[in-house]
Amino acid sequence: MNSTLESTTRPAAINIEWLYSLKGEDINHIGPAARTFALQNASFFADESLNNVRRHLYDLIDQEERAAHARGLFGSLTPAHERVERNADVIAAREAADAARTAMLAAQAEVGGIVFCIAVDRLAYAHERIDALARKAAKIGAETLTLTDTDETVLLNYCYAEDADRGYHGDFLHVFCILQGATPKIDGFEFLATVNTTEAGNIIKRIPAIRFQVSGSGKDMSDEQAAAKLEAINLDRFRSTGSICEHCGYERQRNDTFVVYNEKTGETKQVGRQCLRDFTGANNPERILKVLQMVWEEMRSIGEARGQAPTILTQDYLTHCALFVRLDGYVSASNYDSATKHVAMNNLFNMRDKKLDKKGQPLWITPEPVDASMAATVRNWALNEWQETSEFAHNVKVAVTPDALDTKAAGMAAAAFVAFQRHQGEVAKREAAAASEFVGEQGKRSRGITVTVTNVHWVANHFSFDGSSPLYTLKTEDGSTIRVKCSNVPAAKDTGAAPEVGSTYVVDFTVNKADAYYPGHVDHPQYGKQTNVNRIVFQKTIG
Repeated sequence: MNSTLESTTRPAAINIEWLYSLKGEDINHIGPAARTFALQNASFFADESLNNVRRHLYDLIDQEERAAHARGLFGSLTPAHERVERNADVIAAREAADAARTAMLAAQAEVGGIVFCIAVDRLAYAHERIDALARKAAKIGAETLTLTDTDETVLLNYCYAEDADRGYHGDFLHVFCILQGATPKIDGFEFLATVNTTEAGNIIKRIPAIRFQVSGSGKDMSDEQAAAKLEAINLDRFRSTGSICEHCGYERQRNDTFVVYNEKTGETKQVGRQCLRDFTGANNPERILKVLQMVWEEMRSIGEARGQAPTILTQDYLTHCALFVRLDGYVSASNYDSATKHVAMNNLFNMRDKKLDKKGQPLWITPEPVDASMAATVRNWALNEWQETSEFAHNVKVAVTPDALDTKAAGMAAAAFVAFQRHQGEVAKREAAAASEFVGEQGKRSRGITVTVTNVHWVANHFSFDGSSPLYTLKTEDGSTIRVKCSNVPAAKDTGAAPEVGSTYVVDFTVNKADAYYPGHVDHPQYGKQTNVNRIVFQKTIG
């Protein structure tokens, strides 16, 4: 998630309704994890399409059976399940689903696990839940589960809150993460689904089988193919089986039953909780099933969870900072109400939420392209060109590094602008110093030199009337630097006024001798060539 040189420009957000609607053409360019996620979505929709075709045919068969019985006739002797599976539409949909599943399996084998697309603000929670499940799995001797973040991210735009009038849409940064390991199982058996029995029929909740080795231990392709085979098992017949346990044969009031697959016989049965021990021969199958259900619930929760608060992209925030630095200059946090970090953040929020005042006028200022360009320049400089190693520099670099801004670091991120301005000033000084040349000859008088006063600095002088004397810095037309220390404030001959910073004059002066306390010509290692003079006369004011 850390930024690079290319990420200093704002990525375009992809508008979606839900995460499963992300397609290959939207995210394939991001990387292998993103491509795998797109293929998982394609497989999901292919399975849904197959199930829709099956449901439609089951409804037609049910209508035919009811109509036949109403006329006193017998229905078809061929079981409904066989009739459905032999249908040409079902065969075509099943082939498409198998092809999508094969492509998904190959992609998952490449990245080493199942891919989730998790919002940045939900990432810490996802890791906490998976870590908790891993500890529970370890207690029953099952292989651990790990969730690994990739450096692949995508910016998504979707509705995160709704009211009576409209939905609030925002941009959310999502990270592609890989879930590796294996779901708990009993040797020789697989839990395929939980069956919840209701008055209207059974609700089948399939439990996905994960069979991916943890990174570093290699991949077992046969296990991955076995997981795909389990996912392909048709569970439609359990829709109308009620709460019967096919192991003991009794049908009674049960909240849940479980579809269990026998790897040796290939048999799939609906088994009650109390019969699991007899059917599987395991010592404590209920405990394994409990952990397995928790894994499934957490996977579903993580996979469907959206971001709770829109992501503040560092680039967006810096763009709003650049806007107010351009308008008002940088304002430190000591001026709370007008601090750059506060007004920029408020402006960003108001613009995002389209807030208006009582007159219906927008409560934000829209940044201009020049602001986005300046933000990208400052961020790129801080990340790649700033050579300073002070604590301040370190903090600023950390603040502007992530693509998603940490609001606790907003002040440091805004301070990148004052650091950049300071850097530009230093660069300008170095360039001016490099262009500076000596003026006149040491010990000689120079006349008619046009200069501009760039600075006046007061230094202690015990012999002056008020105990201080002015030290003027002057720039000639070709950029050379002249410094002169006066006993008293001089006055221009034509106006009688004291020299002012920014004003231009024609002056006469004598360059100090080479052996003077302040030599006439000094080549300073930091400020370049400077000329020290005395007996200056401001002959004429130009402007």
